[in-house]
Amino acid sequence: MFEKRVSTHDQDHESISLRSFADKYVRYLGVTHSEKYTRDAKAAFRYLVTFDGDIALTDLTTKILEDFFLSSFMRAKFHTARNYRTIRAALLNAVEWSHLQNNPLKHFKFPRVPHNLPLFVTDKNLVLIMSHLPNKTIRDIVEFAFLTGCR
Repeated sequence: MFEKRVSTHDQDHESISLRSFADKYVRYLGVTHSEKYTRDAKAAFRYLVTFDGDIALTDLTTKILEDFFLSSFMRAKFHTARNYRTIRAALLNAVEWSHLQNNPLKHFKFPRVPHNLPLFVTDKNLVLIMSHLPNKTIRDIVEFAFLTGCR
């Protein structure tokens, strides 16, 4: 009466190892994305394979990925956030390419990373600088450069 539902290893999804998928995805990025993004993706998957081994892509669970990201989050927030975005995008491709039925990161909420501007000039120093500028146009340019991180 009821058909038994097969696990994520069902016949609709091609079984592939994490490392094999990473290699395929990095080759794809080499054609479609920048060299830097491709290097970042390669590194992110290298860290993931080191963390949990070369498991089947279909065995990659939300819990494994959560443990992976949280293990490095406290020591490298921005690096971990980049790896999260990269791996999440890759897993979207894995779904499109029929390697996965669902993206295990679909409902995972990554911890918030503060977006602090690097301070080479303090707010106090900026006010002092602005007070000595000759006209509004130059003050606007300096303020724009400071607030947008221009060099």
